Amino acid sequence: MAYRPSMERSRANAAEMELLHEVVRLCIQKLGPLPAKEFLNTPHSALDGLRPLDVALHWQDGLRTVEKLLDAPTQQERIA
Repeated sequence: MAYRPSMERSRANAAEMELLHEVVRLCIQKLGPLPAKEFLNTPHSALDGLRPLDVALHWQDGLRTVEKLLDAPTQQERIA
């Protein structure tokens, strides 16, 4: 039997989509398209092992937290 995503899964509302757009835009602007994709989807030690994308979308101040991480002085601090 093939895997099928749950039909009960909630869809993002307009505010979540706007936030998603903002975090992706910010990361691409600072890192470039491919590094941004890697950064957003890689668990990070500075975020308690969570992915920056999840933090940006689900933490109250998540976008600001990810933005601070992007402003870290070195790539080593960004992707740990």
